[in-house]
Amino acid sequence: MFEEGDKVRKPKGYSFDGVIVSVFQTLSGNRRYVVEHETITGMLHIFNGGQLELRQPDSEVE
Repeated sequence: MFEEGDKVRKPKGYSFDGVIVSVFQTLSGNRRYVVEHETITGMLHIFNGGQLELRQPDSEVE
């Protein structure tokens, strides 16, 4: 599970590096994460936990 403020990346498919800005549950009880893109200010995307991984503190944004 991730928490608000965690730096994450989407490792498969298109690249998306960002910071978790919100965590919520869907009506069916599934956890979702709102991630704000690290370099495109204001760009938000909703992911499930299986789509994300934590970034190492010293990793560069792609």
